[in-house]
Amino acid sequence: PNRRENLIGINLLWFELSMINNKCIEIIPSWNTSHSVIEKCKKMVSSDLGKQYIVISDHCGFISNRLVAVYLNEAFTILENKIASTEDIDKIQALINNGMSNNGPFAMADKIGLDVIVQILDELYREYGLQKYVTNSMLKQYVRSGKFGRKCGVGVYSYNVNKKRGKNDNKQTTVNRQK
Repeated sequence: PNRRENLIGINLLWFELSMINNKCIEIIPSWNTSHSVIEKCKKMVSSDLGKQYIVISDHCGFISNRLVAVYLNEAFTILENKIASTEDIDKIQALINNGMSNNGPFAMADKIGLDVIVQILDELYREYGLQKYVTNSMLKQYVRSGKFGRKCGVGVYSYNVNKKRGKNDNKQTTVNRQK
């Protein structure tokens, strides 16, 4: 409490995802953060980490969480409405990206963690009360069924899990269809 001018946040949640510009980190100063701390953080992110940064105001969800959570939620709505298959939804995103990434929304969701996406959407809905943050029922069902994504070996897709190390080898194998 005595050194509020030193408080600053960085958002690394989407840090490892290749579909999102993984060279960018969100820097979030508080109202009390000093200019010198902001400048030190910028230098650390750009020089020490070799990443780009954006400085944003402190709001629930930051920028990346708000954009990506709604995008992924909509992918589940498209699937639930039987507009396209899981594979086709992932494929169209790869084509939109001109092959720059093979991560479609479901591969991305599995990597982030379906439970994490639900938590983000629930928090955004509590904060803003907007319909766009209401979690899709199919996404909720995946989570209720214990299908959290790569971290547990099954999400929208199933993944091979290395039993010796207890680690996931991240190889996508099959699509898990919810009924």
